[in-house]
Order: sequence, then C-alpha cells, then structure tokens
Amino acid sequence: MFGVDEAWALVGSGLVGLTLADTLYFQTLKRLGARRTLLLLSLQAPLAAVLAACTLHESITWAMLGGIALTTAGVAWVVSERVRGGTQAPATFAGVALGVLAALGNASANVLTKFGSAEHSALSVGAVRLAIGTVGLGVHLLLAGEGPALVAVVRDRRLAVRLTGAMFLGTYLGIWLVSAAIRYAPASVATTLSSTSPLFVLPLAVVFLRERVSVRAVLGTVLAIAGIALLFARSP
Repeated sequence: MFGVDEAWALVGSGLVGLTLADTLYFQTLKRLGARRTLLLLSLQAPLAAVLAACTLHESITWAMLGGIALTTAGVAWVVSERVRGGTQAPATFAGVALGVLAALGNASANVLTKFGSAEHSALSVGAVRLAIGTVGLGVHLLLAGEGPALVAVVRDRRLAVRLTGAMFLGTYLGIWLVSAAIRYAPASVATTLSSTSPLFVLPLAVVFLRERVSVRAVLGTVLAIAGIALLFARSP
C-alpha cells in the first residue's frame, strides 16, 4: 500500500507529467516538429538534476553543471537555426516556451515519482501515474470541449491504429521503464538516460517525416547529448 505522502506524490507526478507536460509536448510538436521538440525535451535532464538537488538532496557537482551548460547550448543552437526549404516549421517563441515548460513538467514529475516509489514496484508506480494522468486528460478534454475531436480520432481507423501503437510504446512501456529507472537510480541519472531521445529521433525524422537535417542540427544534437553524457558520468 502507498502511504499518504507517496500517494500524493504520485498523483502530482501523473497530473504534472502526463496531463500537463504531455499536453504541452503535443502543442510543441505541432509547432516545431519532432526533432526540435525532442531536443527541447532533453532539457529535462539538467532541470531534474537541479530539482533533485533542491528537494531530494541529490548532489550536484561542477562537472554536472558543465554538462547542463553543454546541453543548454546545444539545444539553443539547434532551435535558433533558420531552416530554408523542407517541411519543418520555423521555431517560434510560443513553441520554444511550450517545449521548455514540457521539459520542466517532466523533470518535476520524475522527481515526484522518485519520492513516491521508494518501496514499490515500477509496474504499480507506472499504473498509478497512468491512471491519474488519464483521468486528468479526460477532465481537460471535457473542459476544453474536445469531445467531438476525440470521437473523430477514434472513428479514423488508420489514425487510431497509429495512435494505439504510439500509446503502447511511448505511454505504457515508456512510463513503466522510466518508473523502473527512477526506482533504482537517482532521479537526475534516470532523467538523463531518458533524455537521449534526440539521438534516436534524428534519423527517424529524416526517414519518416522527411525533415531536413543540417550539419548544424547534427552538431548541436551531438553537443546536447555530450552534455547529457557528462551529467550522467559525473553524477555521484
């Protein structure tokens, strides 16, 4: 059984990480495209390190601060690039701000998950987070008047199949595995490892979304990943 404090931490984690951060994530995705969005979300690693140091008293070293600086510089370099041609939308202030807030929401949720998962299995923690996040999203849809849009998505069989696959891989398996990582490793380390998504999304965006990837984008992504690696390697 979850204690009162653990239960509230997981409720907060589900609402902040799934209801709020995921909503911001999809808004960012529409504005910036997959590659830039995932790269912005890599900011959740340094943000989680700072939050964990403040709330969970996890140590943060000068080398980790260097990793934070590298990651932030790489993200800023890529996001500020002006792309000519291709299908990728230009970066906007609103899109970047939403992406940063999504990263902050995920970082906060991971810290809350660490607090609420000390003595419990990753599967039970993931199930609680997913249930709370689903309820929160349902309330959000009703308040925003998005019920008809949801029905339209369900009726579109091709889109529904794609979304089901995405939900299984990204939501179910993703939340379960992240919960396991947070359960057995410091929050900053687990978040750092889960922030390597840009490394995988770069070739996928080229192949499936036909996004144009410049040398600057590749170098900026490598710089951000190097910062994440330094943050991971130097975390106590």
